[in-house]
Amino acid sequence: MAKQVQQHRTVIALDSIKMSAIILDGRKTPVLLLHANSSHADIFWHQVAALRAAGHGCIAPDLPGHGRSEDAANPQATYSFPGYANTLRKLLNTLGVSTYHVVGWSLGGHVGIELWYSDARARSLRVTPIMPIEP
Repeated sequence: MAKQVQQHRTVIALDSIKMSAIILDGRKTPVLLLHANSSHADIFWHQVAALRAAGHGCIAPDLPGHGRSEDAANPQATYSFPGYANTLRKLLNTLGVSTYHVVGWSLGGHVGIELWYSDARARSLRVTPIMPIEP
């Protein structure tokens, strides 16, 4: 079993929304972890620990309107697969991420597919319908 690591959260201002995210550096390509509807980034604590042990950085945001992130100022533009992907591209740009892997669970999987299609920085995509074990 992966050892739990301290979850470091930060809040990042993106245009008209503040997003909460777990962001941890690593020596290998970072992994963007995208949660399901009505969930949040903390659900991935096992995965964060395993990825960190393997040397990967982790970016696990609370999508707009979820967890500790603010609700969208423009719901019609944000609460869609392309809208979430656009917000995540802004997050990745703000963080200076040049390449990343995507893991998406349920809603996060749909958003991951949108990123895979629309962002050349995405190097791989893993979509899962199975719920991770919550701490």
